[in-house]
Amino acid sequence: MSPTLSRRAVLRKLGIGAGLLPLLNAVPSFGATAGFPKRLVIVVWTNGVIEPSFWPQGTGTDLAPMVLPKITASLEPYKQDVLFINGLEFRNCIDVGIGTYGHETYATAFTGTRGMKYSVNGEPMSKPLTPTIDQVIADGIAKQVTLPMRSLHLAAWRGGNRNGDCCFHRGVDQPVAPDLSPTAAAGKLFAGVSGTVNPAIAQALAQRKSLLDFNGRDVANFGQSLGVDDRHTLAAHLDSVRELERQIGGLSGTKCSGIAIPEIPHLIANYPQFIAAHTDIIVNAFKCDLTRVATLQVSDYNGDGVVFPWLGDLGKALVFPQRDHHDLAHNPGTDQKIRADAWFVEQFTAMIKKFKAVPEGGGTMLDNTAILFANHMTSGERHDYNNLPWILAGRAGGYFKPGRYLRAPTHTPTNKLYVGLAESMGVPQPNQSFGNPEYAGILPGLSG
Repeated sequence: MSPTLSRRAVLRKLGIGAGLLPLLNAVPSFGATAGFPKRLVIVVWTNGVIEPSFWPQGTGTDLAPMVLPKITASLEPYKQDVLFINGLEFRNCIDVGIGTYGHETYATAFTGTRGMKYSVNGEPMSKPLTPTIDQVIADGIAKQVTLPMRSLHLAAWRGGNRNGDCCFHRGVDQPVAPDLSPTAAAGKLFAGVSGTVNPAIAQALAQRKSLLDFNGRDVANFGQSLGVDDRHTLAAHLDSVRELERQIGGLSGTKCSGIAIPEIPHLIANYPQFIAAHTDIIVNAFKCDLTRVATLQVSDYNGDGVVFPWLGDLGKALVFPQRDHHDLAHNPGTDQKIRADAWFVEQFTAMIKKFKAVPEGGGTMLDNTAILFANHMTSGERHDYNNLPWILAGRAGGYFKPGRYLRAPTHTPTNKLYVGLAESMGVPQPNQSFGNPEYAGILPGLSG
């Protein structure tokens, strides 16, 4: 035998090829991905942003040295966890000639296809004709594993709009109605699950531990026939195996903790509580592996009625009956709109913090999740939808490489990001195409 006993040589002698190598090499990062499912969250908000106060300030792609302006400043502690994506636009809306009625994009934002134009009381609208990306991914996951809920859909506010309640769709005339009440949503989702073990995670970890136990014994027996030097090398391999066994035995995050939420009156003063409660529901639903796809609509398609009393005086209403989110968008008053935009990003930051607080092996739940924070307009004042203000948090088990500012080529269709989301969730799309086939391909740079 060679004086230097490589890991591959040991495995070849044992007749198990390279199957054990990923496990032996996984000690530093095992918990970040192994044994834990990948999840997707899409958070939707409306009315665009004041762009100079949203995008990172600096050159290159490394986010660490860049300055985050007022709107996104709350993400400073989580720079290593987020990916800013500049340059995306709704080509599926632009190419069909919808014009600049940005609110209308809400219904077709995540379909990647051209909706059917129509009008309601003079307002241009668009009917989606195909499923949204969350539903396609949920269907793909359902073919691989049976879960109690194929996808979870929540909404934090509805202002009474006729056509702007649903952003996600199973198909034409099949809107997915989100649950507005956190109490009702939690009651349905967590009935009878509190304190149980996440079966998918427990099974995956048991399989990995069994594999380690088997190969550990096999390697130890094989070592009796080796010379002194090779035994030292083999001992190091066995130490790696024992460390993995120790990590698996001590993994946290496998316990499911169902939650009950007291009834929250549908009043704007309680709006922050609604968003926080829905975030808690998503985190715990993922922790229990009740579902792996969730969406949160923080408002409807124009933000009517969201008046932000907790932000202080935002001035007088200029177009609409009150100085709500919709009125702020049309007549921003730069500082006033920035304050509102920054508050929404703070809610996204709070979600990131909650995901990072759930340990999963050597990492956190955020490491195994992708959270897309997506506004369906660029500017609520202009009603446009190019250079959309989108941020992606998490790594989806290592598929995405955050900590960067990714500048996509001009006029990049959102479809190319959706293809990446699908692939990151283990649901690759044929020919890397989602939605209109002319927008096929995957957004370069998602993985670094």
